[in-house]
Amino acid sequence: MENLKNQQTRIKQERVEHDQDTEKNRLSIIEESEAILEELRRRIIRSEQIIQEEASRGKELNQEEIERQCDQLFGQGAPIQFIPRKGNALDQRMYQLIVQENIRVPVIWIRE
Repeated sequence: MENLKNQQTRIKQERVEHDQDTEKNRLSIIEESEAILEELRRRIIRSEQIIQEEASRGKELNQEEIERQCDQLFGQGAPIQFIPRKGNALDQRMYQLIVQENIRVPVIWIRE
């Protein structure tokens, strides 16, 4: 009986530690995501400024220039890498599609 209580106590403690680790990871991901989103906002604002400057000079950006600026913003891949949760079939399939289709916009897991 004592052994069973010890196991239950150990399991409860492991659960608490797991929950704490999960919360730390979640907060870390949120913090990192917010920093990346802020950087993207700055890049978008700068691109909008360039477009306005070009337009004010009477120049219209052609498709090639627009694509070049988009590549500067998003050309290196997704600003936030999608990380599938272990054992989650949906996440695994999402990850496969993201890689297969070369999706470069942020895709993140928010809630269950």
